[in-house]
Amino acid sequence: MHYPEVLIPAPNYKLLRANEAPVAALSLLRWHDLPPEQFFDPVTELPAQEEYIEKFTKNTKDVSTSLLGNFCPEHYNYRLRIGDENRRNYLVFEGWSPGQTVAEPPTTAEFTHQAPLTLYTLLIEDVNDHRFPFDFQGERFHATLRVRHTPCRSNYWHFSVRVEDDAGADIGDRYPHDSNKKLNKRDKAILKTARQVLQNQVRAEVPAFTALPPAVYVEGAA
Repeated sequence: MHYPEVLIPAPNYKLLRANEAPVAALSLLRWHDLPPEQFFDPVTELPAQEEYIEKFTKNTKDVSTSLLGNFCPEHYNYRLRIGDENRRNYLVFEGWSPGQTVAEPPTTAEFTHQAPLTLYTLLIEDVNDHRFPFDFQGERFHATLRVRHTPCRSNYWHFSVRVEDDAGADIGDRYPHDSNKKLNKRDKAILKTARQVLQNQVRAEVPAFTALPPAVYVEGAA
């Protein structure tokens, strides 16, 4: 069994924009290992607990998702299990930029095959540029959710839901992945509220989907 080639970016792939057609009308896919009857509230069909949405921490400043289409639900069955830190950084955390060649994609020894129990989606147009209020020390402010294409060498279709503060600064940029800097109280308040907002944006169904044509993501393709 080989790692899906459709997930590996090619040097002539482009960065996609969440606010431009056709991407803006698509959905983001996410998984969880709780069974659906535990994950979803039977009445609201939303996640039963806020904790079921990926928690923002000093090392996790976004919600990691994949763009539904070329990335199919069964691609979540391929779970990377990489012990070597340098290799993990290369495939996941360093990201990928146009023009780069992935010389060493994941090997069969670096992933397991296990289907998640629950899948859910977020509609990009519901989430991207969504402005929400948050309270801090008795005052009310506003922050904004942003959807960004953040491809990595093991998944070109990786998208992130990020959070900008009331000054328009990306909170995650203040806390580099390799930093020991702790979240300040104000940023914690913003991120906690963002998690609650996302909880209410979750859709229990995986909608019908089709793959994007190469003209959308390949430089020079017609």
